Amino acid sequence: MPLFNGGIRIHEEHAQRVKIGGLHHQIGLVNDQIKTDIQSAQIEIKNVKLTLKQIEVEHQLAKRSLELAKESYQLGVGKQIDILDGVYRLQLVNCNQVIQELKLQLAYLKLKKAMGTL
Repeated sequence: MPLFNGGIRIHEEHAQRVKIGGLHHQIGLVNDQIKTDIQSAQIEIKNVKLTLKQIEVEHQLAKRSLELAKESYQLGVGKQIDILDGVYRLQLVNCNQVIQELKLQLAYLKLKKAMGTL
């Protein structure tokens, strides 16, 4: 007749239940992190799109400023340095636009990664 009364099995079962509870907690933490990553990427996309709209306005202003500087120079009231300044500003705005477009692509990649589609 065995002396085993099942106490060890009950202890093992309890230990496994504790492990399962810990795993459920970890799954919850991972889910929360995924939600946070998705929300962060969505916010970043929204912010970059707003910045791109602002840069578009700046681009129009820089382009118009350059046109005015060229016209003033042709009329003899402007200086060549004004044209160079206008070209510089337009190039700077163009560079900023490229940077923001790259940031937008990066934000989309972050979103895809967070969603598990990358």
